[in-house]
Amino acid sequence: ERFVTVPPKGTVNDVIPIELRDDGWQQGYVEVVDEQQPRDNRAYFAFPFYSRPKIGVITQATGLPLILDTMIRVYSGSAPLLISPDQLSLARTEAYQLFVVYDCGALTPRLRDLLASLAQRKVGVLYLLGDELTADWKSYLNSTFAIALGARGQKPVSIDFFHKHHYITSLISDKQLKHNLSGDFWQADSKTSTTLVAAQGRPLALEADKKLLWLWNIDSSNNPVFVDPAFPVLAFRSFDYLANTSVSEQEHKVGETITADKLQLPDGEMVSSRRQIANKPGVYVLEPGNPRS
Repeated sequence: ERFVTVPPKGTVNDVIPIELRDDGWQQGYVEVVDEQQPRDNRAYFAFPFYSRPKIGVITQATGLPLILDTMIRVYSGSAPLLISPDQLSLARTEAYQLFVVYDCGALTPRLRDLLASLAQRKVGVLYLLGDELTADWKSYLNSTFAIALGARGQKPVSIDFFHKHHYITSLISDKQLKHNLSGDFWQADSKTSTTLVAAQGRPLALEADKKLLWLWNIDSSNNPVFVDPAFPVLAFRSFDYLANTSVSEQEHKVGETITADKLQLPDGEMVSSRRQIANKPGVYVLEPGNPRS
């Protein structure tokens, strides 16, 4: 709790540090003491916070490439959680903040449906490539990222572009890489996806609708860029960007309509109406009881 004084017709910018002890949604309000206009004295807020984000790795492999294993351990603070495509279910995906898709074998209709469900719910997914890429996965990635995947390139190219306006790459966009070569990657022509990293006109990392595709061969020792100090920043902010897409928040004003199958009102009452009028200020919880609510 903190008190500040706001001059008449003035504004105040202030920072209130808070200690976050539990993962999940954090909520509260900012209140102005003004007896003349009590109805708009409070502004409510809610935001997600995960100190130990859970990353699910969808793969048929029993182990991960060292660079990928290290990335996940650093970001999540724990060992990678490997999930076989055959064992993945819609209910199981609820427990994770983001997913990595790597070496999954055949793209079955069931796996395709699960990936479509993740995309619909805005769950972050990082797609990583290895030595082989089957025709069904090529077609899926071409469609998902609006690209035309070609052959695997093994001639070293120098990385010379980082998107300076994107969250993932903004911190390293003006850095001179000591190890800027990539010698094992999948060639692609990008049409509408956002190119985050490129080398001599060739995209190496793409973003489309909160999904990421790295065209590097993550299992190759012929990518010196993996040992450059800028790469851990790229990896960390990639995970950070995807983790923040795993839950959605909405902002409404009193009198507006909230659409949800189940809704918890600010006073704790549960309603099952598809459309609910927000008739009082406060925090409304969509799909209460769901791990992602």
